[in-house]
Amino acid sequence: LKKFDGFGEAAGVAVLPNDRFAVGCKDGTLVVCSLTDGAVVRRFDKLPTAVHGLAATRDGQRLIAGTWVMERNPPTGTAEAGWAPPEWAKPALVVVYDPDTGAVVHRKEVPGSVSHLTLSPDDKRVAFTTNDGYGVLDLGSGAVTLVGGAAARSVGVAFTPDGTRVLATGFTRGLVAWDVGGGKPKASDPLFAQHGYGVAVHPDGQRVAVVGHAGAGGVWTLPAEK
Repeated sequence: LKKFDGFGEAAGVAVLPNDRFAVGCKDGTLVVCSLTDGAVVRRFDKLPTAVHGLAATRDGQRLIAGTWVMERNPPTGTAEAGWAPPEWAKPALVVVYDPDTGAVVHRKEVPGSVSHLTLSPDDKRVAFTTNDGYGVLDLGSGAVTLVGGAAARSVGVAFTPDGTRVLATGFTRGLVAWDVGGGKPKASDPLFAQHGYGVAVHPDGQRVAVVGHAGAGGVWTLPAEK
């Protein structure tokens, strides 16, 4: 066990090749550190708000950060008719970097806080949480697609191993599944007393584990694709 510190209160972490790891912090700090001694090997320009979502491609060529902005979250978890964030709220961002040079490859404003993001199995797309579903950023073109249909804000998101579905949990208090090709999402009945936090998919692509507030957890079996 190694303990590293000195870069702020961490909120996101991602492992990179060549014995490196990236850390995103609540004050907007984003750094790449050595796994050997914890030394900071690259420090990026500070982002305007907390870095909660963080992921890296397996080849280490891209590092993706998503920022959290409390004022962009609906107070009840559900964006009711007429609700809008205050005009002074800072933008929520998804930013793609070249971790070797520090260059910004894509910088996109998105409508809601990014509490989590995850890469597709082929490392070509990144999915991130939104107030009513999820968004996808294409790492090549930088194009962003927003997909709604969830009854409330998403907090955790994942692709299935074959990349054909996106799954989310959050203030729906259960699991929501979308076919990447389109169509309406399928939602479970609420299971938790409060919101879900994280979602993980078994390698068989059928069983999905979700954890939530106050130690809640559950496992779902996905319906067959049509």
